[in-house]
Amino acid sequence: MSIQFVCTIGRTDRDYTHLSLWSDNLACDLTSSSTKVFSCTKHTGNTYELRDGCIVHLYSGNTLLNCTATLHHATSTQVLLSNIQGTSTPTTGNIFRESLNHDYVTLTNTGDSVIAVAECYNDEVIWDSIVFDSWVTSSTNYIKIYTPIAERHTGKANTGFGIFDPGANEIIILKDVDIIIEGIEFSGGASHIAGDYTKPNKNIYIDSCIFHDNNWGALIQPPKFSSLTIKVWNCILYNSAYSIIDFCSPSTLYIENCTLYNPGSGYGVSEGQCYNIIVHRGGSNYACFNSIVTGNYNCDGLEYGVDNTAPGIYSLHNKSLEDIAWYNSYENIDLHIWDNSILINSGVTRVNGNIKFNTDILGVTREGYYWDIGAFQIGGSSSYSSSSSSSCSSESLSSSSSSFSITSSSSSSFSITSSSSSSSSSSSEFPNNWLLLRDYIQINNLTLRDYMQRGTNK
Repeated sequence: MSIQFVCTIGRTDRDYTHLSLWSDNLACDLTSSSTKVFSCTKHTGNTYELRDGCIVHLYSGNTLLNCTATLHHATSTQVLLSNIQGTSTPTTGNIFRESLNHDYVTLTNTGDSVIAVAECYNDEVIWDSIVFDSWVTSSTNYIKIYTPIAERHTGKANTGFGIFDPGANEIIILKDVDIIIEGIEFSGGASHIAGDYTKPNKNIYIDSCIFHDNNWGALIQPPKFSSLTIKVWNCILYNSAYSIIDFCSPSTLYIENCTLYNPGSGYGVSEGQCYNIIVHRGGSNYACFNSIVTGNYNCDGLEYGVDNTAPGIYSLHNKSLEDIAWYNSYENIDLHIWDNSILINSGVTRVNGNIKFNTDILGVTREGYYWDIGAFQIGGSSSYSSSSSSSCSSESLSSSSSSFSITSSSSSSFSITSSSSSSSSSSSEFPNNWLLLRDYIQINNLTLRDYMQRGTNK
């Protein structure tokens, strides 16, 4: 059984100010039996503080025992240790510290296998570039980066936690890790997420994120290595300098219920299996889909240029911005859909598909057989309730997790089974702005219309 070791990221009284600092300090072999997360009580006020990366010794009271470890980080209630070695086994009541003059942690359990979690807070703009190197992960010992609902975007840029890069750097480079990325906004830089993998059987899952306005490269540049699986769903991606989502072979790429707008000198989607995708270009002379893209129920909105037809016999083609009916302005892009959008009830359920989820980017439940195409579901039940989350218990920093697997429950992501929520997820947490007020009204007032249309649109 693996337990989440949770560190907060932000500028106000958080564990780390940047994701890059968190990754650099925590990088270790999460799969090793000598790496454990312990529940603890952290004691401060001694001559010297606890330091990330230090070698700590095991004590029983003031008696030194034969056990050492590398301390990666200690919060007030948890500590992550690797390279635990020696003849003494850490147990409840033991102490880890550098010396008797240092701050220390008192263990309150015997330790568990680790999931490394970065919980991101919208304190202020964070400029960053992160390389996930020197980690060892697995399907049960993985990395998760996410935002609590109250800190998350509202389906539009600059409304929640984001990571930006002012130059031409990749914002995140992944190297041989299993990772979940959920509810983050990315902007600037080159590729927002790029992969360089040499090991098979790894998983990259990207859920409910916003990607926009890069300077060079594709927004998502999947790794190209066999036996890798990349899954992207409920995301908004727009204004790319090149393709929005680039080639992935021989890895496997699934893209579902995403909204893609204005690819640059390339494809909206270069390769992969797509479902319920809308790609609309604004003045590009390049195709929305490569001919090797497979799938069904995609919407290819054509303004100018060559149309490499979206796959699937029910795909929509050559639809104008008026047909799509976005809340869109070119100065301040908003890709929510209007009540009369052609995207409504034009897709198909993917609850039993490659990803298995039943909510949209805002946690609105997708109901019935015909889902709305793209990241937003205009009808459906209440958003961000405790039983309906677009990110599979993204708020449940649970005490246990079974695996890095997709489930078909009321969540959309990974099977994090027990729930000990770090923050509540009621609608009262919504930021007080017109976008969320409009969405709340739509969700509650358009449900009947939505049910009626589902029986007549096909």
